[in-house]
Amino acid sequence: IHPDGTPGFGVDAGLRIRGAFSRTDGNPKHSFRLFFRSEYGTGRLNYPLFGEEGVDQFDNVDLRTSQNYSWAFEGSEKNTMIRDVFSRDTQRDMGRPYTRSRYYHLYLNGQYWGIYQTQERVDADYAESYLGGDKRDYDVIKNDSSGSRALEASAGTMEAYRRLYDAAVAGFAPDEAYRRILGQLPDGSPDPNGEQLLDAGNLMDYMVCTYYTGDPDAPVSCWAHFSNNIFAAYNRAAPAGFIWFRHDAEHSLGANGGELASRLLTDPTDRSIGQNWRDFNPAWLHVQLTANEEYRLQFADRVVRHFYNDGVLSVSRNIDRWMQRAAQIDLAMVAESARWGDAKRRNPRTRNDWLAERDYLLNQFFPGRNETVVNRMRSVGMFPSQAIVFLSRTTGEVDRGASVTLSQENGTPGTIYFTLDGSDPRFWGGGVNPVAIIYEPGVTAITLQETTTLKARVRTGDSWGALTEARYSVGLGGLVINELMASNQTTLEDPEEPGEFPDWIELHNRSDATVDLGGLYLSDDPLEPDKWQFAAGVMIEAGGFLLIYADDDGTQGAAHTNFQLSRNGETLLLVDRDGTTILDSVTFGAQLEDVSYGRFPDAGDTWGFHRPATPGSANGEPVDPGANGVRILGFTLDGAGKIALEWLGCTGCPYEVQWAGDLTGAWTGIKSVTAAGAVVRVEFAMPAEAPRAFFRVAGGP
Repeated sequence: IHPDGTPGFGVDAGLRIRGAFSRTDGNPKHSFRLFFRSEYGTGRLNYPLFGEEGVDQFDNVDLRTSQNYSWAFEGSEKNTMIRDVFSRDTQRDMGRPYTRSRYYHLYLNGQYWGIYQTQERVDADYAESYLGGDKRDYDVIKNDSSGSRALEASAGTMEAYRRLYDAAVAGFAPDEAYRRILGQLPDGSPDPNGEQLLDAGNLMDYMVCTYYTGDPDAPVSCWAHFSNNIFAAYNRAAPAGFIWFRHDAEHSLGANGGELASRLLTDPTDRSIGQNWRDFNPAWLHVQLTANEEYRLQFADRVVRHFYNDGVLSVSRNIDRWMQRAAQIDLAMVAESARWGDAKRRNPRTRNDWLAERDYLLNQFFPGRNETVVNRMRSVGMFPSQAIVFLSRTTGEVDRGASVTLSQENGTPGTIYFTLDGSDPRFWGGGVNPVAIIYEPGVTAITLQETTTLKARVRTGDSWGALTEARYSVGLGGLVINELMASNQTTLEDPEEPGEFPDWIELHNRSDATVDLGGLYLSDDPLEPDKWQFAAGVMIEAGGFLLIYADDDGTQGAAHTNFQLSRNGETLLLVDRDGTTILDSVTFGAQLEDVSYGRFPDAGDTWGFHRPATPGSANGEPVDPGANGVRILGFTLDGAGKIALEWLGCTGCPYEVQWAGDLTGAWTGIKSVTAAGAVVRVEFAMPAEAPRAFFRVAGGP
């Protein structure tokens, strides 16, 4: 059941306790796993548990909850129910594969059991759904959930994982060794006979997240000294390296306080866990890789990308991500307190305790964490001593002629080298890129006249600092998604295919100059922002409109995409030429037939429904989404014969709910209502005189 009371789904399923520590007798609030099998009921759950964010078919789903810091087990003041999912949300924001979650209230046999969280499970089905290919081709590596915590393949074999381990034991100091596990020849070209065992970007981002959050329990247990909470997937048929997934990070973000948050980074014993086959893990693999100068600097580049210049792990972005999850359970913590707040204490834990720990992260942990982690990385030689380059403007839209200034940490030596063509100022091996420019503070002027990718490093002698980069979209700030129709039945005919009525998207150029759309992208999938690309030479004049047909027929011409819009709602993106920078986006809900969804006024911030639609011209004022029609949203019948009916209507319009014993007889009014808003809800009793009944909604404008 959804928070607004609308129905979700109901199926019979199997249930068992899941996890390792969750199973202890001292913890009454266990985590669970749901299994959807034909022996219980439906053979698979067919429901979008994560909305448009994820798939809509599941063989099993985890129901996880706080363990070590829960009020049910320890009565701890550190309980937030956010720490674990924060790490997984961070992987998402880094653009990496991740497991999705939603919060729920759980009832067991009618008794309230507290706040839980669904979580996808990394298995072969997950890999096929999100990584592509055939699930039979995947190796999925994890720790055994028993006390041994031994590594095992829940799908496929351990053979490729063993080859990666053997390479790590041999070491990566020579460039040839590093390139070999990337599937490359010594010159960096693809090795036709090689095997890519490492996705370097994925491993680096996994470790940046692990070090930042200070997780002492994944991928190794810093107190038990074995590998822990490991999940990895590898496609044997199309090898592109092992993909690592953050999992079970409830000990992170200062939950243990003090130095424990940095032990995996700085403690020699913890850094060495994994040198034996039984405990081979991504943290030790990363430590071995840092013996290679190129990998070590590439890792530092990822740290700067995520820590600074409005990166994923910058203070403001961390606070936003934390508060998004906190807002989802803020009031629900009252119910958690009522159920478990006094389980281990005479003085119950309450929402106020939860708020105090929430604010500890906001006010103490996040503000100083970036500097702490970088300093400790420098102390172990994992981050260069050279200064970091800071930018006066971060990635985003800028006006033509905007300027950018560069600076470095105060009092630090070195010269800033930068490029404006997207290339690295430093060549592999340490040489200076001949197109790199020396930046002289107060002298060098960087003026942006076109969309530009700026990259900069500090050089001291022959040594280089980490890379800072930004992409500035120039002259595209006036380009917006202005109107769309996701259920075009009769409104706009395809001029190139008479008789067809495809979905359509309208772009608007609010600027005073013609904009070249060539190379930009449209996408309906945030995980694939470069889904469809505009052809070269597609222009939109100043103040003009351009129609694109979303008909999943990209072969038809330059105005036809390779995807369709979902009438049930989704996210639509307009993306810059780099395939990642979002210029504009709109997330829309369920759509009505021949009713468009657009801005008002044109390029404004307010979205609404439009009837009639205005494809290719200025939008009119929005109308009520239910105008001139009724759309049933939901229907429920309880055991006492009470019926609740909900529909989309028009504000101020009169309606009458009618019933009949069969579809050939007369209809009788049962309840009348005047709509106070677009969503109309009425409740009434099932007619006692009828063994069955049909219902309809009459009236309207």
